[in-house]
Amino acid sequence: MFAKRKGPIPFEDRRIALDRQSRDGGNPAPNDLLCGRITAAVNIALFKAKAPAHVRIQTIRRSAKGNLTASATPGADAKMLLHFRETILQAARNHDHDIVDVRSNENWPRMKVLVPVAPYCEMTGLDALKEEIEAENEGVEITTRIRWLKPWALIRQHQPPMASVLFSVRDRKQAQQLISGMRIAGRKCNAASFIPEGTDSQCAKCCEWGHTEFRCNRNRVFCGLCAEDHTTDEHSCPVKDCRQRQGRLCPHTTMRCAACNEDGHPAKSFSCPARRAAKAAARGIHASQEAPEKEQETANTAT
Repeated sequence: MFAKRKGPIPFEDRRIALDRQSRDGGNPAPNDLLCGRITAAVNIALFKAKAPAHVRIQTIRRSAKGNLTASATPGADAKMLLHFRETILQAARNHDHDIVDVRSNENWPRMKVLVPVAPYCEMTGLDALKEEIEAENEGVEITTRIRWLKPWALIRQHQPPMASVLFSVRDRKQAQQLISGMRIAGRKCNAASFIPEGTDSQCAKCCEWGHTEFRCNRNRVFCGLCAEDHTTDEHSCPVKDCRQRQGRLCPHTTMRCAACNEDGHPAKSFSCPARRAAKAAARGIHASQEAPEKEQETANTAT
């Protein structure tokens, strides 16, 4: 169980979450110095618990919402760390009493569904909606609080009869179950995966940046490899003897970017000026969130 794993381990498989309790007026995350102390304390506790030398915490990262995630050192994964869950929890709580649990850092599928506004507009309305969804859709577990997709102030102002809500479920199997057929208050509803949209989102239909295919207003599709009028997945080589699979580049393809209308690179190329502009815009929007994370990862790395 604790044998050191060979080769690179996906970052997602190395992370655990340190849940912190919420407090009135907010609950700011520990600063870089405290995160470093927690890292050191946990590693000392793991040593005393006779955990194998490679089963240690390498980095603790914090989010703007006050959440903490810890990543294992190379050769270890989250399952190895969680075998020492109580040891990690006690050591971390010695420096941050707001830490209440240590668990696997799961990526929960996000869902959206259109619901009538009137039954759920009261203060506890969305809590009732959560209970209804779990009661009428067997095996489904909602793992986050349900919230309105649009700001509640706008919904209250315009008073639409229907509005979309967002929530997460335990795994992809549950997500697919809801997509295949979801019921709320005895009625069948159309649930869908929620895909966030931003300046660095690329449309799979027209290949332009700034939106996804779900909100694309273009009447035509464009290939991300050659910019012709077919989807990227439908791209095929005109050379009869070419053995390259459909949807892949081959030496016979004349590359043209549908995002910037330039020759010589596909639409997802890192050298594409449209891509660089979109990524730069996204970095500008999220700079206040991204920069601190990079700084604290460097500061909290165990040596």
